[in-house]
Amino acid sequence: MNNNEIKEQLIVAREEYINSIKAELLGPGSEFSVPDAENELISSTPLSRYSVGILYPQGNLVSQDSDETVPITENESANDETDAEELPTAESGTSESSRTTNRNYEFDETADENLDEEIGLSSQYMPSSMGLTFIVKGDVTKVRGNVSFATYRSAKIPDCIVPYAPYDPDNYAIPPELSHIIAFDKDINALRLLSAIQMKEVRDIFEKDTIPENEHFILKQAAYRFVDFYKNGYVRVPHNTDFILDFSENDYIDRNRELHGTTAKITALRTKISNGLWSVTVMLVNDMAEIPAKAHHCIFQSVLNIFTDGNNFRFVENNPNSDFSEMDDEERSLELLYRKKKIYATGLGVSSDWDIDTEGLGSVWSDFFPKLKFRL
Repeated sequence: MNNNEIKEQLIVAREEYINSIKAELLGPGSEFSVPDAENELISSTPLSRYSVGILYPQGNLVSQDSDETVPITENESANDETDAEELPTAESGTSESSRTTNRNYEFDETADENLDEEIGLSSQYMPSSMGLTFIVKGDVTKVRGNVSFATYRSAKIPDCIVPYAPYDPDNYAIPPELSHIIAFDKDINALRLLSAIQMKEVRDIFEKDTIPENEHFILKQAAYRFVDFYKNGYVRVPHNTDFILDFSENDYIDRNRELHGTTAKITALRTKISNGLWSVTVMLVNDMAEIPAKAHHCIFQSVLNIFTDGNNFRFVENNPNSDFSEMDDEERSLELLYRKKKIYATGLGVSSDWDIDTEGLGSVWSDFFPKLKFRL
């Protein structure tokens, strides 16, 4: 094996390692998936399975300096005996101050305040929103984009599948002790759950020790896995939809609600910098208010994508002409160090990435699990 072959193997191993970490932290793909990871079946709630890229219902606030959950209720000081079924309202957040640049923005205070709450929801410990800010040159009367995300629902009996590859699948039959609750599907080489199953029932079946020795261990594992799926399982429901932001009547938009019949919505704000130059902020928001958060009301693995294809603008680098006279020594040093690094988008509660050519054509997108190759 020569050096190039060794290098290729190491690169493949690195990619597999990174993808495995991403599947465990962000998802999907943390368990075996039939038919695919996009429609995965997991044996526990996604809130305990995944820890990255979750948009919670509004109102679930946890201080970043404390582990204490801070629910927000209406008229909290006026009445201590609030109705338990009354939904809390989300506390308005404040947007972070942006870095000073030499561009002169035409500031619309009313429109800017409208987006403050959505942006504030992205900086919470249990965030309810995420988004992108980018600068474009051209016509932004209508901005087209795409969003993908997932929700999870409780698993039902037909959803419960465990991969299984017997020696002779065409002639294989489930042992009679299990045939009333488990069936073998040779088309997909998997076991299917036929009816409700409890741990005690599985334990009683395998304690009789009547199942063939060569199948006993693997079928026992599969049966207990079915118990977990039936009791705690969740199925991933993928969502992918295009959207149009129509700024013809207002610089602030909050009309793209209930995307794909979910609690997700898109809000956006445009700010004029100069003639034909615009700053645009697009936010994906979980529009439900709920304390505590339930898994089936959370949004997972979301990606916002804005592209020039189908739009009448091109992307412009953020702050390309910095004013060195207003910088301190550290800022000048950083400006020199990263002088060839172009920035086309800023993430709000999420990282951003882009693929832009020299003409400003391409796309920007959000990324909860960014990765970058560099030479040492």
